[in-house]
Amino acid sequence: MTSMHEAITLWDKVASVAPYPPGLVVPVPELMKGRAFFPGGIGLIREPGSTELPRWPLNGVMILGHDFDTLANYRKSLKRGGESAKSPTWGTVLDVLQKANIDHGECFFTNVYMGLREHGKNSGPFPGRHDTAYVDRCLVFLAVQFAAQKPRLIVVLGAPAFALIAKRLGDLSDWRAAKTFADIDRIGPVRPSVALGGGQVATVVSLIHPSYRERNVGKRSYAGVSGHDAEMAMLRDALKSSGLPPLR
Repeated sequence: MTSMHEAITLWDKVASVAPYPPGLVVPVPELMKGRAFFPGGIGLIREPGSTELPRWPLNGVMILGHDFDTLANYRKSLKRGGESAKSPTWGTVLDVLQKANIDHGECFFTNVYMGLREHGKNSGPFPGRHDTAYVDRCLVFLAVQFAAQKPRLIVVLGAPAFALIAKRLGDLSDWRAAKTFADIDRIGPVRPSVALGGGQVATVVSLIHPSYRERNVGKRSYAGVSGHDAEMAMLRDALKSSGLPPLR
């Protein structure tokens, strides 16, 4: 008997996040083909329109964003056969990972918040953030994602995402007071041996969200360098700390 692919198993478990904040957030109707962050798609690299199930990156890299998209944009991507590889998020994040020698095939691309923004734009504060019971269920499901992948490296994209993961993980409790990336840089943006639960540990690194990177990356500082060079140094140090091999 063939076992179910891990991404499909995770998708089946997303139902545990319901109910969603009424009038604000809706569940993802179906997994789209092609390339898409989870839960819009399987969260793995594949060609547009593809239904291939690539190898699950167990003990690999988790790329952790905030939330997937709006319902309207999801429908466009579903019709297209996946998210556009030229979008600000995909284009930037893949370039940054490659420059840091991180293998795209070792990455699971996912989010903290499950569901779709029912209305409005896909940037700015998430509309369901004030529903504390829903937020708690999303954080519980984040632990389910950790258990499924057992990542050795977690790359957190954006300030809202670092605030949420800090709420979940005790070893990142000092990030909870951070309001800006300057705060994160002072506290320490690269955190080795963070306990995920179930005996699992990972290195966690906090990066600017790809959609805002061009305008904000100049504010980063790390190990005596700033801007783009600082984020590259963070990623490379995080990769080394995780014990994962660099891309050759």
